[in-house]
Amino acid sequence: MFKFISVVMILTFFATLSQADEDLLCPEKPHYIVFDEADIKVCDLILDHALLDKPMSAHSVVASFYTEKHFYDKRDDWVASFVFDDGTQKYYGYNQQENKIQAMSSEQFFKKFKSINRCNASPEIPLFKKVIQNLNDPHLF
Repeated sequence: MFKFISVVMILTFFATLSQADEDLLCPEKPHYIVFDEADIKVCDLILDHALLDKPMSAHSVVASFYTEKHFYDKRDDWVASFVFDDGTQKYYGYNQQENKIQAMSSEQFFKKFKSINRCNASPEIPLFKKVIQNLNDPHLF
């Protein structure tokens, strides 16, 4: 019984320590969020790429873009989710250093989403969200 209690106490201590380390890595956030022309360009780049690969049966899409919200200079990695009206979901990642967009599985998306949003105050709220209707309209592109 004593061994069991000792093991539980040790595990609790290390779990608390790892949680504390995770919290220490997030610096104090500014009281504002910057979203500027450079961010719009990144979102448009990802959006254009995703719409080239859209399902033929889709007529509308909700696109959500996530990155580091509070620290503008740390926005190298972006992830985006696209939910089409036909039920199709697609995920993309973008790295500014490599200037590369790649399709992601849902597992890859949520893993990257978690690491990008770790220090964001409201991680479930995207930095930018766009709803597009009439995807089959020839004047859209």
